[in-house]
Amino acid sequence: MPTPPYNLLIATGQSPQVVTETVFELNRAEELQPAAVHVVTTRVGRAYGQAQLLGQPKDDPSRGTAIPGAENRWQAFCEEELERTSSGDGPPVDLSFHVPEAGGEGLGDIREEGDDTRFANLCYELVERLTREDELPLIGSIAGGRKTMSAHLMTAFSVYGRPDDRLTHILLSDPSLEGDHSFFYPEKGSPRYGQLLNLVDIRFPRLRTVLSEELLGSRDLEGILGSLEPHVASARTVETVTLRLGDGQAQVLLEGADETLGTCPLTPKQAATLLAFAEARADQDGPVPGTALTYGDQGDPVGQQREAVRFLCSRDSDPLDPWTDTEALSKDISDLKDALQAVPVASRMLRIEGLSRGPRKYDWPGDDPPLQVTTRYPGEKWPFEHVPDLRQAEQL
Repeated sequence: MPTPPYNLLIATGQSPQVVTETVFELNRAEELQPAAVHVVTTRVGRAYGQAQLLGQPKDDPSRGTAIPGAENRWQAFCEEELERTSSGDGPPVDLSFHVPEAGGEGLGDIREEGDDTRFANLCYELVERLTREDELPLIGSIAGGRKTMSAHLMTAFSVYGRPDDRLTHILLSDPSLEGDHSFFYPEKGSPRYGQLLNLVDIRFPRLRTVLSEELLGSRDLEGILGSLEPHVASARTVETVTLRLGDGQAQVLLEGADETLGTCPLTPKQAATLLAFAEARADQDGPVPGTALTYGDQGDPVGQQREAVRFLCSRDSDPLDPWTDTEALSKDISDLKDALQAVPVASRMLRIEGLSRGPRKYDWPGDDPPLQVTTRYPGEKWPFEHVPDLRQAEQL
């Protein structure tokens, strides 16, 4: 009786060998064959997979140089090892790559908090979709990519994994093959054909049967964290986020349907950082390059915005130094994040995350928060277009 097919979800970096190694050992040791293989990776990892597995000539996005060893190994592997032949133009087994998106292009690497959030959300989305009741058994692999990639894939399996779903890791039994970029799987007839790879099943807590339907309907990290931590107000319960400026202070209030969920005081500089970014984020409608927020004098729009907020918070506060470079901007964003940490729901809603891109970009961790400002600006022109003050809001 033939064994039922499965779907494979595997994290990879610049070593796509783990894909063929995992499928090879599942087939050799257990006679299991995949219906489809899903690779979750970065833009760089996708380029290496497309070149070294599908034979598509690609440049390394991080270096701009051609990726060596481009060859259609996946087609040959399916035909020789799985004994599968194509019925159409594509390979015998569908091989697809999934990359987190940010600002219209795939994430190049995972080095910043914002990169990590996007990769986590993609893992949760894929695992949730592939573990629905009508889907084939899912086998996951944490063999490739950065450790954070494996960590998010494993926690997603803990949340959504069904009784028949598995999580695995593939190891090379021969240390001499470590770092051998020409080795993708043992060839038939080679010495130690069935002894070069070791597939390890990883036990993990299966929470699916004890979690609520509402939580299982969440498909991103923020939704999961909010549902699992009832003592912390979830960002999903926040209806309005109000920044109050005046009386010598700045204060963020997060309101739910019937109660205040959190209150977070900010310094004039922190409030100015928050509103300058919120204006730029609304104007860009996507991640904001750090260079879009730097300026050299108070006549610059960003300088005018920060000065207006400082003046409204406290007329006696010291003038704010311009963000003449992205390092100064990064320091002020970190200072704002530190203040938000004291109120977890404020941190979830308003935390500004960096993305590892060139140029450096910043973004919210999820959807744009419903931010509004209550103040009465004494000047003739409020320097924000997308964040109205109280007087403007009353006229709308």
